[in-house]
Amino acid sequence: MMTGEVKTGKMAGTDADYREAERTERERQGLFLLNNVGGMYHGLLRKMYDYAGGFEEAYRIPAGEYLKCGILRNNEQGKAVLMAYDRRHEQEDLLMREYHGLSREGIRIVTIFDRTYPKRLSGMEDKPFLLYVRGRLPEETRPAAAVIGARRCSEYGRDCARYFASALSEAGVQVVSGMAAGIDGEAQRAALEASGESFGVLGSGVDICYPQENRDIYRRMAGGAGGVVSEFPRNSQALPFHFILRNRIIAGLCDVLLVLEAREKSGTGITVSNALDLGKDIFALPGRISDPLGRGCNALLKDGAMVLTSPEDVLSVLQIPVQKKRDGMEKDISVLANEEKLVYSCLDSAEQHIETLSERANMEISEMTDLLVRLELKGFCASVTQGCYRRL
Repeated sequence: MMTGEVKTGKMAGTDADYREAERTERERQGLFLLNNVGGMYHGLLRKMYDYAGGFEEAYRIPAGEYLKCGILRNNEQGKAVLMAYDRRHEQEDLLMREYHGLSREGIRIVTIFDRTYPKRLSGMEDKPFLLYVRGRLPEETRPAAAVIGARRCSEYGRDCARYFASALSEAGVQVVSGMAAGIDGEAQRAALEASGESFGVLGSGVDICYPQENRDIYRRMAGGAGGVVSEFPRNSQALPFHFILRNRIIAGLCDVLLVLEAREKSGTGITVSNALDLGKDIFALPGRISDPLGRGCNALLKDGAMVLTSPEDVLSVLQIPVQKKRDGMEKDISVLANEEKLVYSCLDSAEQHIETLSERANMEISEMTDLLVRLELKGFCASVTQGCYRRL
């Protein structure tokens, strides 16, 4: 069925050991080939595996037999998968060359047959059979926290993502997320900047960085400051249903889950449901009742999630001693002049127009402009849009 050299690794020397390693390698290859059939997904792999009793045998079974038992369907929804499966042998030689050459691209395959398969995932009912990995997988003996939230988050959400991820990384916690825009990317970037490690679970192949705006953290994680992980083959594009599937892996790889901003109905809710099914602790950042980005978190709090107010909340659950308690996200304003302190007190995490700030501080706009520039240079505020400022 399969071509290419069988790599069995170092053997103990007995015939039984050799045969077992050879059988395992054939299973890995069968799984790899099935995983690369166009349109194949986890549910179909599970059905084929259960029907055949193994992936090597599942790959041998003709399409007609799967049609007869109802695993493959010749309807509008299943026709593309059926066609791809029926023509699977046309790509077999090419795929086996890819299989043996993945290491040259810095990619390795970890399957349920390997000792290196993550223990955090092994107990999942719908665990991925195969993972493509660039970089490393989270260490089993160290705590891991997933930090997730809205893609279109607020500046306050970005600040919180960076604050919590940085603090957790400094305490030795591995940060897991989906490398999406918004909360995910900000948390992972902050973890790396704190000299920590982060792990991105992708909704595309591990050879594709999505979104492109996070290429900097993708390169660092793939280069060894953590890792990037996917159950989808190389060249797989980031499709909507891929993100639904990858969310269960994020939930599986963490010990605790932090939700920083979320709408009531979003992909974040899927990750939370997966984490709850696995018995993981859930933290939620309280949000304003008038803010749509806060409603998802507030709903989680009503349902019993733990309130996220400081990194110490999480470290306590992870049983990590707190070396030095943080004072929160407020900056030390003792370095500011009195008029700068006044302006700083008028600022908020939400941006405000300079005219509003001038009225609040009872200042001329020209004076307010000068003070805001001074605060911005000192790192106390930022101008997000023209004429608007927010507190850092």
